[in-house]
Amino acid sequence: MGTVNPNKRSYSLKHAALISLITVIWSTFTGVLEIIVGLRSGSLSLIGLGATVFIDVLSSVVLLHRFLSEIKGHPAPLTLERRAQVFAGGGLMAIALALEFSGVNKIIHGQISSQSTLGLILSSGSALFLPFLGVLKYRIAADVGSKGLKIDGHITFVGAVTSLMALISQVVTQTTHSHLVDPLTACTIGLVALYLGSRELKGIFKDSAS
Repeated sequence: MGTVNPNKRSYSLKHAALISLITVIWSTFTGVLEIIVGLRSGSLSLIGLGATVFIDVLSSVVLLHRFLSEIKGHPAPLTLERRAQVFAGGGLMAIALALEFSGVNKIIHGQISSQSTLGLILSSGSALFLPFLGVLKYRIAADVGSKGLKIDGHITFVGAVTSLMALISQVVTQTTHSHLVDPLTACTIGLVALYLGSRELKGIFKDSAS
């Protein structure tokens, strides 16, 4: 195996830090708006989207710290990447349980979400931008050998799918005036979050035991 070029490594680490910073800024801004709009319109799928985006913020903050530490000359601590996975996995599972409970409660009470133009715009923007961000994370993760950034890319793609589902849910709900579409979408998002969160936590415990 050949030695890693220090200049290329530094260049890749700066890209990794930049993509993590972009994620923090984008996800914080859109996440806050999505949750506010979701609460005002009663859209569980939009609230779920905003909450899922915030999990991406948590893991990205930890990863940003990890990459900046190595750029400054400190050894890359494995504990920071594992911490990012714990935040992501635990947060996703918490969101999953909350969405399942809220979705079932909304189905029982038959509440219909109100129309929100801003909600449609936010969902559309995330559905278009997040896949591009996820691809960049995968590429940079391979360059720096970061499992944490790769997992963060998984979360970003889940956010992209969630955005698309939230968009479809809002359109169908307003078209059919059905109270079932939004909570069923929220429950589906919850199941995806539960699967991803449990998988990441299982991987952490497996790595720790080995």
